[in-house]
Amino acid sequence: MQRFKDYTELYLQTAPLAHSTHGSYRAALTNYWLPALGDAIVTEISYTDLLAADHQICLLYTSPSPRDRG
Repeated sequence: MQRFKDYTELYLQTAPLAHSTHGSYRAALTNYWLPALGDAIVTEISYTDLLAADHQICLLYTSPSPRDRG
């Protein structure tokens, strides 16, 4: 059974991506998706799991920075 983080690593190693796209994908996965779903078994990730992860990612992404709070 393949974990999400293993699947994403395999994808990044084999996908024909431009260097900048590869970097952007890795950053998004590392910063947002892997903390939420990294250890989950790919075939067991539900639509609800994806929505919850997406919601958390949106909250992190849209939260004001400390610089903007003051």
